Amino acid sequence: MSNESPLFLTKVECPVCKTINEFETIKVGAYLEEDHDTDFCPKGRRWHNPKYAIYNPLLFFMATCENCYYTREFNQTFRDWKNDSAFRTYRQKAIQSRHLEALAVDGSILKMLGQRRDPQGNPFGTAVVKFLLGIYDELLSEHPHKLDVGRFYLRIAWLYREHLGESNVTVSQSVHFAHDIEKAYARLKQARDTLATNVGHVSDLVATAFSDREGAMEQSAEFLSVGETLKTNLSRIAEQEAALAATIAQMGQAVEDNSRVLHHRPESGRQGTIGFGGYPSFEDFLRQIKTRWEFAPLNEHDALFYAIEFYKSALEDGHEIQQGNQQIQATYLIAELSRRVSRNVEAKQYFNNTIKAGQQFIFENRGDQTRTALAKKITELALTQGRANLAAIKGD
Repeated sequence: MSNESPLFLTKVECPVCKTINEFETIKVGAYLEEDHDTDFCPKGRRWHNPKYAIYNPLLFFMATCENCYYTREFNQTFRDWKNDSAFRTYRQKAIQSRHLEALAVDGSILKMLGQRRDPQGNPFGTAVVKFLLGIYDELLSEHPHKLDVGRFYLRIAWLYREHLGESNVTVSQSVHFAHDIEKAYARLKQARDTLATNVGHVSDLVATAFSDREGAMEQSAEFLSVGETLKTNLSRIAEQEAALAATIAQMGQAVEDNSRVLHHRPESGRQGTIGFGGYPSFEDFLRQIKTRWEFAPLNEHDALFYAIEFYKSALEDGHEIQQGNQQIQATYLIAELSRRVSRNVEAKQYFNNTIKAGQQFIFENRGDQTRTALAKKITELALTQGRANLAAIKGD
């Protein structure tokens, strides 16, 4: 086995803040994947340099700017962004503006994620965080690439699976509801935070407009009466907003307890895992992120749920996924991931769609074995996993 480093450095300028970063890149052939799961997750790998066995190659899948934390998939498109006239003309300015605006927010998600990367001390948590940074940046776009977001969540699920082992717990309908409740609660809390910000902004404006400045006494009695009414109303709103904030905070504990019990999770801070970024565990850290951003997955199942949602959205959109192999693969993944989270009825529909589309594509391109090889492989997988899914439905 070789002791040579499997990594080399690639310099890329950040399109947001212009910082020159040196990103670690894996050399071609540095490791071999031994087998793959039915959702294409590698089951094992062998690094030629055994010292790197602790690293999942997905740690290097995303590139994060060390200055502003802007994150993208580290592929050739990103390396050559300066030569991409369409990106520079139509996307760069908006991305730059929205990213820096999000970064400047007090206690921003970008800072919370970016500042806690620790590839040496916690490569698993760092790999997940880098994917979340990339997802956050993609969702800031006016027209996010939902297929990419789905791909990123699928890889987060793979990271959880390798780090914690595949979960064999059957996902009940109650767990589906718990996932939806967590998302809805996060949106509710975000709406409350927005309300508090807006109330504070209006209060500042009213205080300035009706302050005891020079000449205020010359204002009409009606004008001053309006000011007092506004201040009284804002005071009442502030009191109600404070009560609402307290109630929502109490509700947050109930939401967390509901998910913990249904997912068979230990109580927060008692997972018995190493700390992360000043938090008792990586899950505790993500729970804090989730209170401000609904798209933080706490486990493999959460990541699979989000992957399904974004794959479906990309497929339904009709612009991101090409007809043929790409569409067949996306449809299959929706089916297989749905099966894995026990959405068996939905999985049945997508398995059937995969088989039908795959068989038709193979027939129409029967003279081109190169073009039909992937479709044949996925159609065979769909037939096998579809039978397993039907057995699960009958078992219910």
